[in-house]
Amino acid sequence: MAERRGILEWVRESWTRAREILQTEGLLVLWMRLLGETVYRRLLIFRVDLPLAGQAAAACWVGGDDALATVLQFNPELTPEEARWRLALGHRCLVLKEADAWVHCLWVATRDAQMDYLGTEFVLATGEAYIYQTYTPPQYRGRGYATSASIGLGRLLLAEGYTRLIYCVQPDRAIAYPPLLRIGAKPVGYVGWVGVGRWRRVFRRATRSLPFYARRFPAVRSALRRDPPLRA
Repeated sequence: MAERRGILEWVRESWTRAREILQTEGLLVLWMRLLGETVYRRLLIFRVDLPLAGQAAAACWVGGDDALATVLQFNPELTPEEARWRLALGHRCLVLKEADAWVHCLWVATRDAQMDYLGTEFVLATGEAYIYQTYTPPQYRGRGYATSASIGLGRLLLAEGYTRLIYCVQPDRAIAYPPLLRIGAKPVGYVGWVGVGRWRRVFRRATRSLPFYARRFPAVRSALRRDPPLRA
């Protein structure tokens, strides 16, 4: 009986979430999310060369217990063990604070990085830094914190000898595009997999354009009006 209640609760939660996506983001996004949970996943790779123009935020690195407390606050799903593992690999956490509140957080890998969404590694070239798990709490979104944090990060990494930032985003996540477009990042390719069960085939494909449905998102259209359109 308890197992049956658990299944029914999962079905209700899944249906509620699917209905929210359908109402707010549309049928196409819902379809892409369903594929991502079953047989097909991909990430769109963005690249931007340093230095970055614009107003930099007063962002700072955090380490040790401070890093653990900060990242766990930003991402309740991240366990202390996972955070310690990242730090042990040499990954770093950068945070942006304003008026005694944490308003943005991101992780940086400067060696080969693990892409959790795909379950595979991302191989970095010399001088490249991979930026992942960027997050702005909902109450602070729309204020440009992600953009200014990226500019501040770029200046810190440039001083260390890095020349390029790499980002990977789920193509159907509208919130991911505007900060990248505003710093001049451009799409360069896809990485992903298709598969059933344990069988998977990893693929890579070059591109110079956003997916056709990205321009349906108001936030993306607004960012593109301020920046030259990206074309294949």
